[in-house]
Amino acid sequence: MRRRSQKPPGVSKAHEEDGDEDTEQQGASAMPKIPRSVVGKLVSFSLLLLVAPILCYFVSLKYIFVGATASSAIVAVIAANLVLAAFVYSAWNEELEDRQPENKDSNRSLTKQAAPRE
Repeated sequence: MRRRSQKPPGVSKAHEEDGDEDTEQQGASAMPKIPRSVVGKLVSFSLLLLVAPILCYFVSLKYIFVGATASSAIVAVIAANLVLAAFVYSAWNEELEDRQPENKDSNRSLTKQAAPRE
């Protein structure tokens, strides 16, 4: 027994009668495309989150705290938190940069309208 997929909102009966292929194609094209820079940033921070705490733990265990595992673990936790904070800061700034051009264009149009006429 073949199960019919649910139609996305806004699909008319005419589209529904054409078959499942049309609705599946519309659903696939409706997915947002993720820029490569975003994926690259996510992968790089993920790798950094994996490597930095482990590296900090063993370096501090061997050279700084010499055998004190609890202190080295605290250093590793701090390193992980710093990587997470850097990722959040980077994502926040990227979001602000994406919004800035829209604001600049709207500000320019407002200043042109508000300029006094001679």
